[in-house]
Amino acid sequence: MNPKLFSNQAVNGFKALYGDVKNTVTGDGRPMTYAIRNKEARQAYDKLSPSERTSHKFNSGTISKKRAAALAGSAYIAGDAAYRTASGGSAYRNSKGQSDIVGIPMV
Repeated sequence: MNPKLFSNQAVNGFKALYGDVKNTVTGDGRPMTYAIRNKEARQAYDKLSPSERTSHKFNSGTISKKRAAALAGSAYIAGDAAYRTASGGSAYRNSKGQSDIVGIPMV
């Protein structure tokens, strides 16, 4: 398999984002914005000692727009799917029985 294939990079990047969010939420001591920081900022943070991490401030401009957008999109689709299920719909039908896809508004 070609590791430089664009589709593989997207999947691997999403798995890495999931791991960062999971570790942050479970309380490993990382700041909440760790998951949306760029690779260089996350590597620099990981190299710090535990005592240095408590007072560490990320530099401005270290937020990865791709990771932030992926996280926001995932949260929107998860929330929409939960609402759809709770209101009596399914992944392909809304609560009125009309054909509709979760996460895609007005389609």
